[in-house]
Amino acid sequence: YWFNATDIAGNSDVKATKKLKVDMTPPALNYFTYTINGRYVTFNMSIIEENFDEVEYFDNSEARPRWRNLCSRLRDGWCVKKKSFSVGLHFINIQITDEAGNAIGFPVPPIMIS
Repeated sequence: YWFNATDIAGNSDVKATKKLKVDMTPPALNYFTYTINGRYVTFNMSIIEENFDEVEYFDNSEARPRWRNLCSRLRDGWCVKKKSFSVGLHFINIQITDEAGNAIGFPVPPIMIS
C-alpha cells in the first residue's frame, strides 16, 4: 500500500510503498479423534495455525442447532475438549477458523450416546 496526499494548492507527496503479509491459508488439521464415555464426548485435535481464532461445533440433532465454542485457544497446537450430549444420535460438524477469517470445516462421523 501507499499514500498520496494532495493539498488545496495542488502540492502532493507520495509515501514509500509498504508491503504487508496477508494470511490467505486456512488452518491445517493434523489429527482428529473423539472418544465417548457415557454422555461425554472428548474431542482431540492437532491444529497448525499461527493466527488461530477458534474451533466451533454444530450439532444438527439439536432442536435449535447453532454454532458453539469448542476451543478458543490451542495448548501446544492441541484442542482437547470434553462436552456432554443428550441421549441419541448426533450429527456434528466442526469448523476451525483463524483471525483472518480463513476456515476449514468437516463432518464428524455420527455419534451415538446411549
